[in-house]
Amino acid sequence: MCIRDSPLTIQHIFWRVEKLYPDSEIVSRSNKIEKMSYREFALRVRKLSSFLKSLKLEKGDKVASIEWNTRRHLELYFATTNMGYILHTINVRFHPNEIEYVINHAGDKFVFTSPEFEISKLKTSLSGIFYLDENFDKAIEMQKPIDNFPQLDEKDEAVICYTSGTTGKPKGIMYTHRSIYIHSLTLLAKDAVGISRNDTVLVVVPMFHINGWDLPFSALMTGAKLVLPGPRPTSKDLAELIEKEKVTIAAAAPTIWIDFLNFIEKENYNISSLKTVVTGGAEPPRIIAEKFNKMGVRLYHAWGMTETEAITTVNQDQEKISSQGIPLPGIEMRLVSLDNEKELPWDGESIGELWVSGAWVAKEYYKEAEKSKETFRVIDNRIWLKTGDIATIDKYGYI
Repeated sequence: MCIRDSPLTIQHIFWRVEKLYPDSEIVSRSNKIEKMSYREFALRVRKLSSFLKSLKLEKGDKVASIEWNTRRHLELYFATTNMGYILHTINVRFHPNEIEYVINHAGDKFVFTSPEFEISKLKTSLSGIFYLDENFDKAIEMQKPIDNFPQLDEKDEAVICYTSGTTGKPKGIMYTHRSIYIHSLTLLAKDAVGISRNDTVLVVVPMFHINGWDLPFSALMTGAKLVLPGPRPTSKDLAELIEKEKVTIAAAAPTIWIDFLNFIEKENYNISSLKTVVTGGAEPPRIIAEKFNKMGVRLYHAWGMTETEAITTVNQDQEKISSQGIPLPGIEMRLVSLDNEKELPWDGESIGELWVSGAWVAKEYYKEAEKSKETFRVIDNRIWLKTGDIATIDKYGYI
């Protein structure tokens, strides 16, 4: 007798939000500190879903966001995807020409944006622009909460994110409900980020790129308290949030942590609640790990790409923190010769290109057939991503 398949969708994460952890808390910083329970958040999501439905959107239509790490952005994360629409998170640091390009390339129907970003003059085929402000909140508050979401398949596309465009125009990557669910679930593991219901998670990595490493989904999946630092958080903002909200896990780029440590050394803040700091995007200087370790904080070094939905490997070894770590469950890797694409040994000396494959690794670029052929390989019916990163792998699998 077989176990019945059940679709792994964001709707199930939302079910847990509503049914299991209604009293858990979300803290969002903007021009003020807002706090709401998961119960209040879920009601807002249902009302926003009704609003989106009134726009006559159809399943698979794309809805863009240009917003910081705020509860409004989080509401869009769930309302769009629960309704079967595709959320297009646009990098707020893109040049206006890049924003115009990705809106048109993705085929977005509507954009929900922070008022600080002026996009009305861009040449797009958008059907409308909505500004995420207090007037928008009032409009959503008047909506009737939607009762039922449409039935979705786990392979339905949920989010599209574009690469930074450092090599040519930005390229789109589609994340499915399944990939987001599995990746978010994997991050809960102790050998990954180790988020539990008892944690307070500060997500500094941007929600406008790679879903904030899927950490908002992970936190809500397990009922953790989620802290969103809002627009352009300073070291002082982060220190205050960590102290007041008793943050236990925080994720940000190395440059953020360098500035933060310099600030903390000069100021008097109690950050003793902080136990784990996750960083990625660049190799962290060893001094960061040493300073955090003296405070009783463990530094985890994560590696990933837009094409791998962010965190794909994690290194928790404080003695060799410069390593990218080992792959998370669900991911496999190989080291390939730059000359003939033959697989190289894991001996810590052989140098080659890192290829990865797995549950949340992309299979192609959106509407970029030629570029996809250059970047993705099919071997024994399995799709491998050529990362372009030059690496060695030791006998224990550390990159």
